Amino acid sequence: MVRVTLRTLKTISIKKRMKRILFVTKNLALAGGAEKHIVDLANGLCEKGHAVAILVFDLKNLKGARIEDVNPKIEVISAQSNYLKPFFLRGNYEVARAISKWKPDVLCSMTWITKPVSAIAGRLLGTKVVLVQSGNPIIQLSDGLPKRWRICPKSFVLFYRKKTYSLADVVVGVSKGVSKAAAELFQINEVKTVHNGIDIEEIVEKSKMADSFSRSHKYFNDNSPVLIATGRMNILKGYSYLLEALKIVNKTTNARLIIVGDGKLKNKLLLKAKSLGISEKVDMVGEKVPYAYMRHGDIFVVSSISEGFSLVLLEAMSLGMPVISTDCDYGPNEIIENEKSGLLVPVADPQKMASGILRLIKDEKLRTDIATEAKKRSRYFSKDRMVSGYEEILVNL
Repeated sequence: MVRVTLRTLKTISIKKRMKRILFVTKNLALAGGAEKHIVDLANGLCEKGHAVAILVFDLKNLKGARIEDVNPKIEVISAQSNYLKPFFLRGNYEVARAISKWKPDVLCSMTWITKPVSAIAGRLLGTKVVLVQSGNPIIQLSDGLPKRWRICPKSFVLFYRKKTYSLADVVVGVSKGVSKAAAELFQINEVKTVHNGIDIEEIVEKSKMADSFSRSHKYFNDNSPVLIATGRMNILKGYSYLLEALKIVNKTTNARLIIVGDGKLKNKLLLKAKSLGISEKVDMVGEKVPYAYMRHGDIFVVSSISEGFSLVLLEAMSLGMPVISTDCDYGPNEIIENEKSGLLVPVADPQKMASGILRLIKDEKLRTDIATEAKKRSRYFSKDRMVSGYEEILVNL
């Protein structure tokens, strides 16, 4: 007779809950929000005992800063080719090859360039597929496509993406707004919501590590208030409106702006700052770790036209920065409690943005109160809560 103890049953139950999870991404670039999301989630699931691997297509970015954040226990699989196009077989072959070799229980993809090949390969090989919608699904019907394909009718792109999502076992949205929009647009019965989360201890530590570098910035050596904004320089970040708001602010007070990020619009933004007469008040420092700038800045600004959730907003709040953000779709109004843990202003309205910034500059009590509440609020969106949310979905597949 085999004696089965309660401890044995618990051990068997735990083992059944452990999954082999393969993430699929084009690269692990430093600037990408989706890439950071993948690394944070992969690390968290690994720490909980799951076997985790990441398939990366773009080999030249494997040595970027993000790869250094990956837990050593996580296997990073290099695709043999970075030729990743949704309508070509090479991408499907690479994912299928990784599935056959690594034998995951679940496949997870977060960016549109990898979702179709992940969904098709997963479905063909009988692997469960989780697809994550991280941005505004309506805007991504055109913005999320490679340039050469943006001539495609939106009706075709909608059909193609609807079919991709129909192959998934679960679709997850990073905010309630994103989940609702994706469900309606792609006619999905249910889109689960798991808010993005942050590792506050890691952010604080990284801000200290780069402290001496950012503190030496010329803007931090005078008494002018310094605004901080971070993110890729694309049209959705609304930096053009932020520059206009800065000009209005400087009619009243001598403020500075540091933008941490890079992108194709950088030269246009530099020219705009020059045409507005504020070149000396703006510094675009490129792609760097933003936390140290947040640590010394006075106000954090999100000027986006659209967001999926806005991790950078949470990160700034966790460091005790008073924050102001556009009330865009989606995310900021799920993070900020308006007038309590931050200020929300209309989208693409430089005058209202400037007014909000001036309120924070002039009212020290308001600034201090919002910074305190922002720090408290950020703790609700912890990395542990995010990982637990995804773990519940993955272990029940």
